[in-house]
Amino acid sequence: MELSLGTPVNGKLLINMWKCLSGIFKNKYLKNVLKLIISLSFLVYFLCGSNIKAIIIYLKSASVWIFVAMIILNLISVFMNSLKWHLLLKKQKIGDLFRLNLIAQFYTLILPGQIAGEAVKTVILGKSKNDFEGIAVSVIVDKITGFLGLFIIMLVGLFLTNILYSKIMLWSILSAFAIGIFFLFCLQINFIFNIIDQFLNRIEIKYPKLKKIVFSLQKAFHAWHIYSKSVITLLISISGGIIYQFMGVLLFYIFANNMIISIPLIDWFWIVGLLSIALFLPITIGGIGVREGTLVGILGTLGIVQEKALALSFVIFGVQIITSLIGGIVVLGKAFQPVQNIPQ
Repeated sequence: MELSLGTPVNGKLLINMWKCLSGIFKNKYLKNVLKLIISLSFLVYFLCGSNIKAIIIYLKSASVWIFVAMIILNLISVFMNSLKWHLLLKKQKIGDLFRLNLIAQFYTLILPGQIAGEAVKTVILGKSKNDFEGIAVSVIVDKITGFLGLFIIMLVGLFLTNILYSKIMLWSILSAFAIGIFFLFCLQINFIFNIIDQFLNRIEIKYPKLKKIVFSLQKAFHAWHIYSKSVITLLISISGGIIYQFMGVLLFYIFANNMIISIPLIDWFWIVGLLSIALFLPITIGGIGVREGTLVGILGTLGIVQEKALALSFVIFGVQIITSLIGGIVVLGKAFQPVQNIPQ
């Protein structure tokens, strides 16, 4: 029977369909399977619309030695990111933070979005010494400073590029940068911090059952309040974020030149930035499909054929896979016990 606009719809049927869909999205395994299907669908879509032989030729043109060098560069960037995180967790060993970041790389590969890796770091380091709130805040603050470094790199690229682009993109990045600065430093203002603290106290009094949740939030906001007062530390962390993002830009630029993709270094500043933002969203497993789609779309507007864009995407993904597998080896290896650090 055909369903026209005037056909009455069975209410129970709609409710059952909604419950079914809700059940799927609440089940983490089914969600991951669904996202894997989405990833593979994107990948198949781009491959079907491309010349596979041309992609293979471009892949073969990539130097093995450059590939090895880029793996080393990627590991150095992970270590640099660990030094950056160490600024917030000074009592924590840099080696432990480096191993945690490698582990995060592994989980980022097998779980949807980069946010999964950050969550894993928080759980491992936070639960090991019962300081989940303090560690969670350090991860969030570290991520914010990283994004601010990313936005600065993107803005430099947009201001210096010769390519015409929509001003909406520029204003969006400027707005995101301003919001990031606000969230990073707003809690150093006692007035704002006291308002939040008083609000949480009222919630605790009115809803006693939420006492544990409120207590955790208070600990987290207190840690953030302390971090926000360390202006010099946060500015150094943002500088570290700029260096980390620049190393990622170099990774793309060197591979692109090796594969005869002639795009100025300054343009990779904003290209890699847009790609990083897209990959942060928990849409697909390991960024498969999103990475390819973003590069094909952006590079296509710059006159780069789809096959070259896909080949570059696969090579970059190969570097990330190797780095992630190192993190996987760490996961399977000997466990370590990090030292607790609570902001004082």
